[in-house]
Amino acid sequence: MKVRLSQKNTQKQKLQMRHRLMLVAAVSSITGLVVALFIFFNIGNVRNAFAATTTYYSRTDGTFHAQSTWSTSSHTGPAASSFPGVGDIAIIKHAVKLNQDLTIGNGSSGSVTILAGGSLIENGSRTISFVAGGSSTLTNNGTLEINKVNMWSGTNAGKLINNGTATIKTSFLLQSYTQITNNKTLNLLGNVELQGAGLINNLGATINLSSTIYLKGSPTSKLENYGTINSTSTDEKALYVENGELYNYSTGIINATNGGFFNNGDNKSVNNNLFKVKNFFSYNNGSFTNSDTLLISGNVTTELRLTNLTGGYVKINGNYRQNTTNYTDNSGFVDIAGNFDNYGVIKGSAGGFSIAGISTNWWNGTISGTVDICDKSKTIPTNYVDVNNNTSPTSIASSATKCSYGKTTPLPVSLISWEATPKTDYVKLYWATATEINNDYFTIERSSDGKNFEKLTTIKGAGNANTQLKYGYDDRDPLPGTSYYRLKQTDFNGQFEIFAVKPVQIAYAQIDNVGPNPFTNNITMNYNMLKEAPVTIQLVNASGMVVYETNERASRGPNTFTINNQQNLTKGMYILRLNCEGLPVNYKLIKS
Repeated sequence: MKVRLSQKNTQKQKLQMRHRLMLVAAVSSITGLVVALFIFFNIGNVRNAFAATTTYYSRTDGTFHAQSTWSTSSHTGPAASSFPGVGDIAIIKHAVKLNQDLTIGNGSSGSVTILAGGSLIENGSRTISFVAGGSSTLTNNGTLEINKVNMWSGTNAGKLINNGTATIKTSFLLQSYTQITNNKTLNLLGNVELQGAGLINNLGATINLSSTIYLKGSPTSKLENYGTINSTSTDEKALYVENGELYNYSTGIINATNGGFFNNGDNKSVNNNLFKVKNFFSYNNGSFTNSDTLLISGNVTTELRLTNLTGGYVKINGNYRQNTTNYTDNSGFVDIAGNFDNYGVIKGSAGGFSIAGISTNWWNGTISGTVDICDKSKTIPTNYVDVNNNTSPTSIASSATKCSYGKTTPLPVSLISWEATPKTDYVKLYWATATEINNDYFTIERSSDGKNFEKLTTIKGAGNANTQLKYGYDDRDPLPGTSYYRLKQTDFNGQFEIFAVKPVQIAYAQIDNVGPNPFTNNITMNYNMLKEAPVTIQLVNASGMVVYETNERASRGPNTFTINNQQNLTKGMYILRLNCEGLPVNYKLIKS
């Protein structure tokens, strides 16, 4: 009986063991299926997680996520078996379309570089995402057009470096440690919000802004301008600083004449050159320091600490109101075309206020220091303002003066435009003024490095004028490559003002003519060189493939080169490309 019971138990145990093995096999199969499906749908990420970084070169015009667009050997190499993943390196020399969203990095050091003459342009509403953790970078030396960018926060966060022309079409957010550096032309069509991030506009570069730049999140949010920022926004918060820092350096120009500067929070703004806005509004804490020229076409309402340093000039075409929270510290000159209302503290050291409208010092308002108040409508020497509602005898200090400040005239020149445009073998320089006061002459200066300038010529000014005047000059002996031009204005007493630096790029080589066109066999090119230098001559077909290439040493002045024995080329359009030191010149040909 015991034996039979033992046999039953043994049979039962074997059956249970068999069921367990079947269950384990089933679970293993399901797990394997899940893993397989995960790998299938995430093959790009899995490949980049376990494989070494691969460098991809565009070999033809095409779409980013197509294997035929890329080669892993060179720009003229065979087609690759895959396209760039999130951690790979992509180098674009051709016209590449983006038909899907693109992620750069994702924990690895992925990068995309667009070479001069290349482009990455979205086809639909596409997004480029920079993922932190691997120093993801997009460098544009050609043309970049994208609907939106996502720049996620974190150590080794993403960077966008623009050395060409870049356009971002919708609003986007730059999170902590991310950065955009602009060295040429950056078009921002939506709002830009900086949360602990950086936006740098370098010397000679231009940012064209259609909406709002919003600094918030932390003091590490920084907008640094060494070039030109043009804003067409009509929003009163076109430049919105809540928690961050805005710097307009000594070469910087900010034009926001249709919109406003809006301050709210503990922040810092500094202007060391030319800052133009329509309205200027602030409340709560914060500071704005001006050492050069601040032009406000509308009204000013301020609660921040506004400091106008010695030599600083503030022109307000509307009304000025200092609220109770903070002060205006003026050691320069403030010219107010409208009314003056002081509810807070006006102070300064040898600074001056010129007031054309009604001036009122309200109940809590005080005027101290050696500041000069000049309300031109007042005739009684002891009355500094039209109305003093603060009855305290010390509300206006005895050290203040009335209409004793020397500078009571606006800037000598109001500049409308200033441009430098490259032509085939010269640079056209032109500018226009709206008004001129005591303007003696203009000086055009040129530099090869953007730092050390030399005089090209001087142009006589109009002296005094209230109508628009236009000026121009052609530099017929330009510097090859990239050079920098700036405009300097000097008045009759020797004081001067320097306007924005303009970068210009002139190719070393110019193609005079190519023939015959259409061609059947041989091609002869006549070209001109600005200096003796090596050149690369290429013949490129309509698919972007280089079908002929050679290197030559060209002499300064006229040169001739012939490409022989091209009778076997397929009929169609070709590009003859002459490249010297990275500056290509193209000529279209037809093979008949």
